[in-house]
Amino acid sequence: MDIFLLYQYIITVILLFILANFLINNILFKDTSRFKLPENILAQKPLISILIPARNEEENIKRCIISLLKQDYENIEILVLDDNSTDYTARIVLELSQKDPRVKLYSGGPLKKGWLGKSYACHQLSKYAKGDYLIFTDADTLHFPNSISSSVACLHRYRIDALPLQVIIILHI
Repeated sequence: MDIFLLYQYIITVILLFILANFLINNILFKDTSRFKLPENILAQKPLISILIPARNEEENIKRCIISLLKQDYENIEILVLDDNSTDYTARIVLELSQKDPRVKLYSGGPLKKGWLGKSYACHQLSKYAKGDYLIFTDADTLHFPNSISSSVACLHRYRIDALPLQVIIILHI
């Protein structure tokens, strides 16, 4: 058998596996709203840290944070890292933090060698987080009122370690 043909078969099998995995996950986790937090988790009320790296997001950050503050699960902290924005992102977050103590603003440090911007911002945020669960999200997203509780319930039900949130992405056209 030609080595090139074997290579194509291997790549095809890998791509089919990735496609099957995507389809299964899309069916299982497309709508997490059907998942409810178990009573033992509700009784414990674990702290959930929501981490938002933000750079020049003055048009989006307020809507994102307000959608997170309207969650049906209240034991949350919303940590925003202003990643050296040149707009009013930090000022907007600071105003929101003065109205609700669950919102906290941090300033991003200089980028360390070997790191990329967003991943380093997320790493910095994770150091400040106090929650039992860490949820990373972007500033240009809106969250359904049950996004947090249903996602944590889904994590418990399927005993998984990571799960994408169902969000609405704000598009600028």
